[in-house]
Amino acid sequence: MSLAFQTFGGNAHGAGEASGDSPDSSRTIVLLHGLFGSGDNLRLLARGLESRYAVVVPDLPNHGMSPHIDSSTHEKMVEVIEHFIDEQGFPNPILAGHSIGGKLAMLMALRHPGRYPAVVSIDMAPRRYEASHREIMAAMRAMPLHTVHIRKDADQLLSSAVPDAAVRAFLLKNLVRNGEEFQWRLNLDAIANDYDSLLGWDPPESSYNGPALFVGGERSRYLQAHRDTEEIRRFFPTATITMIPDAGHWLHADKPEELLAIMNRFFSGFEQP
Repeated sequence: MSLAFQTFGGNAHGAGEASGDSPDSSRTIVLLHGLFGSGDNLRLLARGLESRYAVVVPDLPNHGMSPHIDSSTHEKMVEVIEHFIDEQGFPNPILAGHSIGGKLAMLMALRHPGRYPAVVSIDMAPRRYEASHREIMAAMRAMPLHTVHIRKDADQLLSSAVPDAAVRAFLLKNLVRNGEEFQWRLNLDAIANDYDSLLGWDPPESSYNGPALFVGGERSRYLQAHRDTEEIRRFFPTATITMIPDAGHWLHADKPEELLAIMNRFFSGFEQP
């Protein structure tokens, strides 16, 4: 199954187009977004890396412009992403991901430790998380879309379940017009059905000994160095763990320059001249 994607730098040909000459896969980064997001969320980060790498930014299955499938488990999404990487001719790319995308990148690296030259997880640790999105998903699924005439209507309908305006704005990027009515681009049913799986952590019995970077925001609950370092090093023994002050879960939006500087230093540490 093909995924919608954008490419930046290298031999990039634009959104959703395969390059006729595949970039050197050691100079390619596959960058994976988080839950309820799309590749567009990581555009600024991709732009900051494109001078050194070809950056391939797919929409995950059931997200963005990518096809809907029945399952949103880690296992199924990893399978689809690995097929996409093979299909596009990037046999050994660097893996990087934010949030759920970071967890997918970790699982892919652990599944095939010799395949990927480096892995970057942005504000995600190898652990199970507590549920925090059920009310949000219920409100999105229950929204009477036939009553939504402008985006402001949807914003008001979500406001009680999602009081944070910035979070509502992020979620409403998934609301698109289909003729006279609005619809969700997300496959909310599949995501809700497999939500417990997405919270979990069920890795293969292996470790990844290549270069690994974990970057967290000090204001975020998702990656906390004092809590997660031991478990990170269990699976990624050589991992570098860096926390960015005054940043929350959306590091690429809160502190893009700091995040890019950390990633570029990390890449410089193992690149061949």
